[in-house]
Amino acid sequence: LIPMAAGGSGMKEDLIQLGEGITGSLLKLGADEVFVIPTHRDTLMVRFSNNKVTVVQDWNVRGVDALAFFGKRHIVSRLEDVSSKAVEAWVARIARQAKAVPEVPEIAEVPRAHSFPDHVTGEKIDADRIGQGVGSAIDSALKAGAQRVSGIFVATVTHDALVGSNGSKGYDERPLFELNVRAFSGEASGQ
Repeated sequence: LIPMAAGGSGMKEDLIQLGEGITGSLLKLGADEVFVIPTHRDTLMVRFSNNKVTVVQDWNVRGVDALAFFGKRHIVSRLEDVSSKAVEAWVARIARQAKAVPEVPEIAEVPRAHSFPDHVTGEKIDADRIGQGVGSAIDSALKAGAQRVSGIFVATVTHDALVGSNGSKGYDERPLFELNVRAFSGEASGQ
């Protein structure tokens, strides 16, 4: 991982702004309380087979989860197309669907407003370093006696914000890594 460019702080503001917009829209449509978690994931996947890298793919996904209380009704929903048009339709759908949800006699009290300190990694995915790591995994398995090595390495940097109509706010950013190596020697294999 290497430090993120100065634009990294813009991710937080973008996610918070998305959350605040959705929160405000749901309140205007009759919600009493709203909690929104906008997310962004940057992912790089390296797949290898027969001792060679076979696929390198990267992607990013932005989505949002919402929990909205309409009186004694509550609804949880997720959206992964955060274009203005899609968000507008989604918010209206949440308000409509809430009317069809049965009332819950007792709803747990909504937590008090709480802002959480930001957790920011300041890191991003370094494809060269990941490629070196995959090469080291293959080499290590071959040195240990494997004849063939296959597997996958997935690196993700997650960006999560929290916006609550009760004033709750927070932002979390962190890297996640998953390496799966399968080694083959004759009829034997290990993972």
